[in-house]
Amino acid sequence: MLFHAGNRDRLVEESYRFLGLDPEDLSAHYYLVMGLCELRQLAAAEQHVQQLLHLAPESVDTHSAAIRFHLAKKKWKKALHFIEAGLQISPDYPYFHYTAAIAESRQYRPAEARKRIARARELAPDDPEIANLYIQLHAAAEATKNDAWKRLREYEAALALDPANSSLHNSIGDVYLEELENPLKAEEHYRMALQAKPTNREYQRDLFNAVARRSILYCLFSLPSRTFQSIRGGLAILRANWWIAIVLLVAMKFVGVFIAWLVVATVLLWPGCKVYESFVVSELRRGSDTPIPMLSLWLKIRRIPLWLRFGIFLLLSCLIWGLLFFLTGIPLEWGFGFVGIFVGVHLVVLLALRWFRKFEAWLAGRKTRGRSPS
Repeated sequence: MLFHAGNRDRLVEESYRFLGLDPEDLSAHYYLVMGLCELRQLAAAEQHVQQLLHLAPESVDTHSAAIRFHLAKKKWKKALHFIEAGLQISPDYPYFHYTAAIAESRQYRPAEARKRIARARELAPDDPEIANLYIQLHAAAEATKNDAWKRLREYEAALALDPANSSLHNSIGDVYLEELENPLKAEEHYRMALQAKPTNREYQRDLFNAVARRSILYCLFSLPSRTFQSIRGGLAILRANWWIAIVLLVAMKFVGVFIAWLVVATVLLWPGCKVYESFVVSELRRGSDTPIPMLSLWLKIRRIPLWLRFGIFLLLSCLIWGLLFFLTGIPLEWGFGFVGIFVGVHLVVLLALRWFRKFEAWLAGRKTRGRSPS
């Protein structure tokens, strides 16, 4: 009950209590691994994985616990090792196929991941977590706004199986935010996800992004941060597909122009982005993980009227730019003139892209509703 209720602290406490009564209690070891992995106490979880492997090496629960531990550590190959061993014991256990899909997708093998999750869904068609991952893995090949609306209907159908499911609400929020340019609807679903798992850092970060991205100014100032995030994802793909490096070498001139733009954008916009996050955005990026002194400071800043906080943001941004021009010997009128042109051009482009995406999403939604049976 505690495991399914999501009360990880109480689950760990009770499991330790049962373990005190019987040091070889397999269920206690199993639930300790599951609870400790959720709490990110991986060193402690590993001890109980080893105990399970010693006490019951051929158990399905032992392999499930070992898989959960290695997924938490992002050791995808080790997880697959235990998955394959588990499938030898129980070939039709949906969890093994589900986690295999996760491990394969993290190693950028989409075809194999889709094959695995399809088998998991055959075995457990009413499992909302499996349905969620199935829709996500098939999303990569469905990039149009029509596909996004179709995917949204699929998520809502899966949500009917478990209306409070946090991962489904978070996935719906992702579609609204990243594909349909609707941060308000995304925020609604991210909040529902956090109601079920209030300490989940991924959900806290997603809610922060939805609230922040209502502002076109934040979208502008966060361009470098979002670009670096995309680069990190691209480097992971590059490690798994080294041949892409050859394409990048051929397009070296374009890469050079991109790097030059990123350097300028980072110098001019990144400091202002941090100021905006601190003074204007009404959500905490780190949520419950924020240290008490930082939380106290954030709450004090939030007592200042929004118009004044926004003014402080503009003033600090101008001071940062002025200091940069002073240190580099650039005349202030030239420096601020360049900033005005740079910011203005990017702002116009972002506004045009935002309204185009909104119109595209509205048009696709209208077509989708028109095709729906009355």
